[in-house]
Amino acid sequence: MTSAITLLSHPEKALNPLTPQTSSPRGYTSDEIAHFRIGHDDIRNLFIKIYNFGPRNASVITNLRPAVTDAVFEDSIDKPNTFTLVVHDPDWELLNTGALNHTVDLNPGKIPHLWYRLDAFSVNNDDITLTFMTRNAVYLSYHKKPYKISRNKVTRAQFILTLLHHVKKTRIKLYCPQLTKKQKQAKFQSQSERERSSSRGTGFTPSDKITVKGQPASEQQKTVIGKVIEAGEDVNAPGLVVVSAVMCVIQESTASENPQPPNPPFV
Repeated sequence: MTSAITLLSHPEKALNPLTPQTSSPRGYTSDEIAHFRIGHDDIRNLFIKIYNFGPRNASVITNLRPAVTDAVFEDSIDKPNTFTLVVHDPDWELLNTGALNHTVDLNPGKIPHLWYRLDAFSVNNDDITLTFMTRNAVYLSYHKKPYKISRNKVTRAQFILTLLHHVKKTRIKLYCPQLTKKQKQAKFQSQSERERSSSRGTGFTPSDKITVKGQPASEQQKTVIGKVIEAGEDVNAPGLVVVSAVMCVIQESTASENPQPPNPPFV
């Protein structure tokens, strides 16, 4: 059985239940989020570090484990990992002292280089729910300015690596076997092209010069030709097929809803 303390440092080992309380006995796939409820004997130390706290603005370290009634570790591949604690605080010490208004870090089980930072908290009577997020992800969120590099110079993975290098407080490692492999770029449609495409309505405009057998087309004939074109688009017909259908309708029925005999109506 893999313990929660091992899971925190090696999430890939989550193949069996951590404790009888574990909610995901079969592990998890690459596109699932895993929730693991930490058992009573999994982690004995849940040290938090409160920065610039107290009259001397010093860092204070304390163990929340005796007051923790529930702890859940959430692992995901598409968002930062989170560590949620429910703390029983009947005297509201954490709130009244203003500790939660400061930067608070969590180092579960004193695992080296594994830190979470307080992201949010909520209060329910005497219980306070503290939600911590991976500290490296928080460091990355501090960089708000737009950043770009030419696609001709770096791959996507190399671009991500440069973003990680912007964090100076710690070194965030990146393992990517396809670091230098270039991915295909999607075709880009300029804003002007999108505007023209979205503003282009259906049917013909008064400036469109449409003729039927050498004569300017009437509004009724334009309507018939428009219906033929729309029918071709509905079945994804090639452009030459649509043109041929329009030519056939003009030749056989003069693009009319009610052609003169012996001309048949269009279909």
